[in-house]
Amino acid sequence: MATLGGPLLLLGGARLRLPPEFAPRLTRFLIFALWLEVPVCAAQYARLAEVQIGDWYTGTWGNANLVGLWAAVALSVCGVRLVTATAIPDRARTWIVAGGVAAAAAYLVWGASAKLYSASIFGAAGVVTAMLLLADGGLFRIGTWIRAVIVILAISWTGLLAESWVRDNFEGFVSNLENSEKRTLLTRVVFGVAERYNSILGVGPGMLGSRAASAASGDVLYKETESAFASLLGPAPKPEGWAMSGLWNADVVEDVFYKSALLTMPFSGWGSLRAELGWPAVILLFFYLLSLGRQMAAIAARHSGAWSIGVAAAVGCVGLLPMLFFDNVLEQPHITGPLAILVITARGVAGALKGTKASASDRSTALESSVDHSRPHSSLPRGRP
Repeated sequence: MATLGGPLLLLGGARLRLPPEFAPRLTRFLIFALWLEVPVCAAQYARLAEVQIGDWYTGTWGNANLVGLWAAVALSVCGVRLVTATAIPDRARTWIVAGGVAAAAAYLVWGASAKLYSASIFGAAGVVTAMLLLADGGLFRIGTWIRAVIVILAISWTGLLAESWVRDNFEGFVSNLENSEKRTLLTRVVFGVAERYNSILGVGPGMLGSRAASAASGDVLYKETESAFASLLGPAPKPEGWAMSGLWNADVVEDVFYKSALLTMPFSGWGSLRAELGWPAVILLFFYLLSLGRQMAAIAARHSGAWSIGVAAAVGCVGLLPMLFFDNVLEQPHITGPLAILVITARGVAGALKGTKASASDRSTALESSVDHSRPHSSLPRGRP
């Protein structure tokens, strides 16, 4: 059930109301946290003392994928703002600050080398941009198309300059996925579960693929810990023992060092959701995240004070769709926690602003009504009796 913890947390904060100034304050804090990662990662780069392909920066997270993920979200917000021409800076100082934030985010994305997470977020940014333009009618403006064409040409030109790098990484992606334990696991949960148990429903929560199931899989899942608590857990449940057998042992763990960990490791959010809760849960979660991303984009389009937070939340929600293929990201609090804060903040500020406008409208209506009652009735006879 840990897979559903993130969505349930987002639903739980649906009616929370926050003061309008909370969103700008959170934005400034997140920018500060972004800049905090830069010297930390620079120090790690100096320690490595060489440029090589790999996870260079782990930052204060201790995980390069997380640095790349949230830096990609920050860079996406800057890119979406540029394409949609939302609140374009009108002063040189503002341009310098915005450019510095984009440069810091790009530096962290490059150094963290979290290609799969970053690609997922950038793809989600394109979807969110379309949502924003549809919401305010900007999709049909000439300026929007000109900016979009410029961005596409810039990306294409960058790809041509780095053609060998793109080709090598694409070939590595294909080769890693073809021979990966993740592909074997997905094949087992999509086809094997249907043959052994049920073609539509799953085998039950905490039984196959989730972190709860993995915790009780010491007999089939390689672990480095030998704590006393691990000895209290019994053997893996039958579905987990069958599906994970031979996919995560000491030999595989050692071999991961020379491959893409996210592509090789036999863990997948969509896979565990299908195996444990079935296809209905997969379909519901897919449309829930897509709908939530659309709602965040709509909030950003309607309330300028929550624009950055709303876009970041929308990009994160839509970006989870491809990221769930690579890992159980909904069971990782360092991903669902910050995303929940963004979503709850956007909803809370939007709800407060909406309530303020409604109250102002009610006061205006009441004032007009009192003025009308104070006027003499037009039906009274005029002149002498």
